[in-house]
Order: sequence, then structure tokens, then C-alpha cells
Amino acid sequence: MNREPDVVRFIAMVSEQIRQRRKTLGLTQEQLAERAGLSVNYIARIEIVSKTPTLGTLHRIARALDTDVPKLLCNEETETASAADPIEYALSGLSESEAAFVLRQARSTAAYIRRHRSGQ
Repeated sequence: MNREPDVVRFIAMVSEQIRQRRKTLGLTQEQLAERAGLSVNYIARIEIVSKTPTLGTLHRIARALDTDVPKLLCNEETETASAADPIEYALSGLSESEAAFVLRQARSTAAYIRRHRSGQ
């Protein structure tokens, strides 16, 4: 089944919300599965976006994560971070060395653009 790109991005965002919430609570996939009454394999497949949970399953997962379904469906924290500091948002999820690499590349690119824009 082919999915529209926006749908795929939305499903990936929901999967990431679940994974991030689980990690924030310090839960393993096994612990989340047990709390939600689901298999570990099913939780893993949701988190890698190879399985799309039903609303009923999302409700079970949300309860197991001490949250509610709307918070899993809406990425308010990321939207706020993105609007407030797009560079910080772009670097989120990267290791310290990966973020440092990206920043070096950005500085180099910005310097290149300034040199060529001013005709030097």
C-alpha cells in the first residue's frame, strides 16, 4: 500500500513521540509493552514505523505512557522548539560530536556565502 508523504511523515512523528515519551519515562520497549498489554515486537515495529497503531492501540500506549492520545498525535514541544530556535531543533537528537560537525559545516557554508555575496 502506497501512502502519501504527509501521512508517512505524520506516522513517523507519532512513532517518534511514543519513543521519546517512553525514553523520558525511562521505560524499555519491554516495559511499555507490558504496561500496554501489547507484544514487544509490536511496540518495536511501531517505533520503527513499520506498523501503524489503531486509535485503540494508541489509547493503550498513551495510558501506559501516562499521557493521552492528543499529546502523541501533536508534536507541540517540537513545534515550539522549532519556532523558537530552528538551529537547536535541527541539532536535536544528534550526539555532541555530530552536532559539532554540523555547526562547523554551517559556519563554513555561511562564511563561503558571505565571501561570494560581497564579491571577494
